Amino acid sequence: MNLTDIIPGNQRAHNVQRVGDIAQHKQLIEQEFVGKPRVCAEVAKCIIHIRRNDQREQHVNLLTDMLQKHTQLFVNNSDIRWLVSVCDTIVDTGTPEQRSTAMIISNFVNLLKLWDTSVDIMHNTEFCNQRTAVYKPKPLWAGAITFSIRDGDMVHNMMRRINSCVKTDPLLLAIWRRVMVLLRDSDLTLNRMQWLHSSKNFWIEP
Repeated sequence: MNLTDIIPGNQRAHNVQRVGDIAQHKQLIEQEFVGKPRVCAEVAKCIIHIRRNDQREQHVNLLTDMLQKHTQLFVNNSDIRWLVSVCDTIVDTGTPEQRSTAMIISNFVNLLKLWDTSVDIMHNTEFCNQRTAVYKPKPLWAGAITFSIRDGDMVHNMMRRINSCVKTDPLLLAIWRRVMVLLRDSDLTLNRMQWLHSSKNFWIEP
């Protein structure tokens, strides 16, 4: 099996849900990667085995080997879902240093998902320029205050610190760089806030 080969097919599936039978699940999940290099599907299949504790050690070793040999091919052809799945798997199975770094990336993306889910469910997603122009930070909870939309440096500093942490691991650095590109080009609430910001760039290249 050549991991650089493109998976054939006419239509790509999206967000395939778990099924009880592992073989069936793996067959279905491959349809998410039509038109992509085979390594992407094989990484996903390894994760399925690991999550179900099926020959766990064997598949952890296989996953590690594939990611080391085909880092950029996998990263460049993966979406947020599978990049974060790899990070979550590293949190579960990696070295202490890897686990800490992978958790930073996973938590960052998951908090953005929670944020935009809450906006989608409960709030109007349109920003009002008049309101943000005069917005002043105010207390939230337990001593925290809201973000200063026009000139706050919290996001800039957070990104700078994440960049510093991920630089210690080549695989996670590659994943983080790809995650940043995908997030920067997406319709995030965070990006709408960036448009209103006066000085600091949120997306600092590591």
